[in-house]
Amino acid sequence: GKMPAMTALGARLGYRWSDGGLRPARRRPIMEGIAWPGWRANEGGKRNMDFFDVVKARYSYRGEFKDQPASEADLRRIVQAGLDAPSGMNRQTTEFVIVTDRARVQALAGIVLRESIATATAVIVLVGNPDPGPKGVSFWVEDCSAAAENILLAAAALGYASCWIDGALRREGRAEKVALLL
Repeated sequence: GKMPAMTALGARLGYRWSDGGLRPARRRPIMEGIAWPGWRANEGGKRNMDFFDVVKARYSYRGEFKDQPASEADLRRIVQAGLDAPSGMNRQTTEFVIVTDRARVQALAGIVLRESIATATAVIVLVGNPDPGPKGVSFWVEDCSAAAENILLAAAALGYASCWIDGALRREGRAEKVALLL
């Protein structure tokens, strides 16, 4: 079966909103957070950061999140960064589930025992397919990891705080509980 990982809490298979809406082609709370140094405005007035500033600025935020929803456009851009991640043998083994429904976000926080996640207005769950490819090798861990890092960097570049939750999913059947919730 497929194994979930959460970014705060995967690639071109498709992403969807867990509460029914968006289902285009191809996972941590992504919340409005900190104003980073290094912002620059581009021609359209949007904020930009230099790549290396983003790498330095990104960190795992474990506090409460502001009650300011991430825009759908920003969530799409963040997930697109995950879609653009490399994957072993280009198998695209990762799917993304964007969770914005408050009750489901709180349920995810309860499953992974992280109270701060309950304050997030969005969570992106990465779901990897561990089935081996044609050569008998599975790259799902690497695929999810590359996608998660791209998502974290994209979130930081857009000014959002985020946290990668994975270890908590490896105990007490929590990954399976997350899969059932979605």
